[in-house]
Amino acid sequence: MKSTTLMTAAVSMALGVAMSLTVSVWAHGTRASEQEGPSATAQTGDGMAGMHSPGSMELHRITEESKVMPMPMTGDVDKDFATMMTMHHQTAIKMSDALLKYSKNDGLRALASHMKAAQQEDIRKMKPYTK
Repeated sequence: MKSTTLMTAAVSMALGVAMSLTVSVWAHGTRASEQEGPSATAQTGDGMAGMHSPGSMELHRITEESKVMPMPMTGDVDKDFATMMTMHHQTAIKMSDALLKYSKNDGLRALASHMKAAQQEDIRKMKPYTK
């Protein structure tokens, strides 16, 4: 029983770190300065140009919501992993939808479409393990 609890705690911590890193990388990679060119950064000089754009605000809202999502732990490492990864993938789908709604970057739009489809397929495969 103790090893199951330790394994569950380890998986929880690893997934938490992975989700934090994913959010951080995503946030840095989708700044308006990278989408709109150097003039956006030059206007503010702080690298956070466009933070108040609708797309950036939606991405921020999605990532903030994912931080407070309840992650129920059952003690069954398989079920907990599948449940937590499903929630993580659902956040990635929401982020992809936001990018598809606001971005004009064809390369990122294609990547977001591909990622959304892959995340949906992974969720489908994990569903039997979450019950």
